Formats: sequence, structure tokens, C-alpha cells
Amino acid sequence: MTDLSPSRWPREGEDDARIDAAIESTRNFFHRTGIQTRLGEYDVAASDIETIVSTLTEHGMTQLGEHGAITPKMPVVSSKPLNKRDPR
Repeated sequence: MTDLSPSRWPREGEDDARIDAAIESTRNFFHRTGIQTRLGEYDVAASDIETIVSTLTEHGMTQLGEHGAITPKMPVVSSKPLNKRDPR
């Protein structure tokens, strides 16, 4: 069973703690397989994001993610954490 198995995530407790545990399990899984989970770990700078978004758009890749909800119209985020759970 991998860390990604929902059966290993806490089922009780505060939502934030459960969410943090699921995110940490997911990151650990990818790190064990040699896949990094942050763009900076691939030497992608904030200044590269505009070029990446433009290239994806040119190739028609404008609805990314499991539900197609990640689009070029999303606001650009800074290098600050996206939320209190993101320890960047």
C-alpha cells in the first residue's frame, strides 16, 4: 500500500490536519519515485512562467488538471505560499 492510499489518511480531526496529511503523503510518494513537486526544484524561475503559459496556449493545452480547471486565465501567483499549508 502506498502513502497515496486514502485508507492511510486520517479520517478524524480538523480538516486542515487531514488535508496537510494528504498533501504530505502525496509529496512523499512523488519524491520516493524521483519526481519533484515544486517548479523551483526543476530550476524553473517565476520569470519563466509567462513563457510556459504562452507555449501551452499555443499548443492548445488550455484546460489542465484532473477537471480541466487549470487555465491560462488563472491569476499569476507570487513566490509567496499559496496558502497557510504551503510551506515554500
